[in-house]
Amino acid sequence: MAVSEVAGWVWPANLRTTMQYLSMWIGYDFDDTDWDAINHGFLKTSGDPPGRPQYDYPIVGSPILTVLLARDPGADPVSVLVRGEMDDILRARIDTLLSILAEVQPAPDPDA
Repeated sequence: MAVSEVAGWVWPANLRTTMQYLSMWIGYDFDDTDWDAINHGFLKTSGDPPGRPQYDYPIVGSPILTVLLARDPGADPVSVLVRGEMDDILRARIDTLLSILAEVQPAPDPDA
């Protein structure tokens, strides 16, 4: 398998779901510790050039994937880039997941 990249974006409320599905597909048990690390590191990112600071998080399964995340200043979406040795099926799953979660904007919290 060759190293591939799949890029897209998701709404912030869908980021945890994104990470859970990516992990499940490669046999990694994503838990609250992973989410806490991502949530903490991700808050310091920006998708604004020129340096484009991004937070990268490895998901150590089979295959190993690296997920790069960045916030877009002044906008809600989260930029997502998944990199790793992927077969065609995994690449298609990731592309589909990012496409769906970019379209599904969570409903506002009625208790907020």
